[in-house]
Amino acid sequence: MSTKQKNIRLLILLLIVALVTIAMYLLIQKDTTQKNIFTFSCQDNKSITAIFYPIDDTRVDLTLSDGRKISLPRAISASGARYANANDEVVFWNKGDTAFITEGTSTTYVGCVIKTNLDQQATTTPTVTTTKTKTVPAVDGLYGYANSEYNFTLRFPPNVTPQNYFTTFYNLASNWRVNASQVNQGKIIVSFPVFRIDQGGVATGKSYPLNYVAELRVGISPNVKECYAIDTGYTSQKITNVIINGVTFKRFSFQEAGMMKYLQGESYRTIHNNMCYVLEQIKSGSSYKDETMKPGLSQATLDGYYNTVGKIVETFRFTK
Repeated sequence: MSTKQKNIRLLILLLIVALVTIAMYLLIQKDTTQKNIFTFSCQDNKSITAIFYPIDDTRVDLTLSDGRKISLPRAISASGARYANANDEVVFWNKGDTAFITEGTSTTYVGCVIKTNLDQQATTTPTVTTTKTKTVPAVDGLYGYANSEYNFTLRFPPNVTPQNYFTTFYNLASNWRVNASQVNQGKIIVSFPVFRIDQGGVATGKSYPLNYVAELRVGISPNVKECYAIDTGYTSQKITNVIINGVTFKRFSFQEAGMMKYLQGESYRTIHNNMCYVLEQIKSGSSYKDETMKPGLSQATLDGYYNTVGKIVETFRFTK
């Protein structure tokens, strides 16, 4: 064998080794890519499992409850994260802990909210969320929330996940109380989002409503002097006395509307152990509707979500 042939064989061998090394490197890189995996619970018992890649965020991998697996590249979006295939045939929208999917002109996965570990575990065993609160299943199908720091309990449906924060949503701010003044500040304790849907600000081809939230918020303040003060901006606010499990609350009705947006609810307040406790039953959203939109959710369905929030309010009890 000539020297030239030996050199050619050596070069081929080195090339093969280099290609194998590169392939192994790419395989290792693929296996160690950082992933964030979330499961979203949607209307009609649907669900989405989404795998995000936060390092480069070039795509999202979806597994849908109908068995389909779809990979969508990141697309341009004015608000939130948008992932879409060619011609926007399938679009996955994600903003905060909410999401939805549109396919063509139809919204096929609606009202999707991240299913947290608490929600997944609560169906089988009691789950301690912090050292001061816990959530446990009850015999009647409801779950029990207990706060040992501020000595109260609440019960709620199993499809609701308590949160120890308030989410800014559409025209609903994250203040400890919806209409608290600058001099009347307090502490956020827990929220119970019964239903949320956020489809952005473009209505064409989407289902009604574009935006809606129904939730219960619980806050507390040491400023008992302001506990029963009329909300800022109201001159003749409707106030009634309501008894909840033996405790008298003052119920303040509030309502705001304009520019096809609305915020409405009831603020239940009582003073206990020198603290002002506030439970707020809230609904907020967009009333915009045009001929390009699909019927979507009926008003009766939306009212049902809001009424569920009221049912949670009725379970409130002090433990001390």
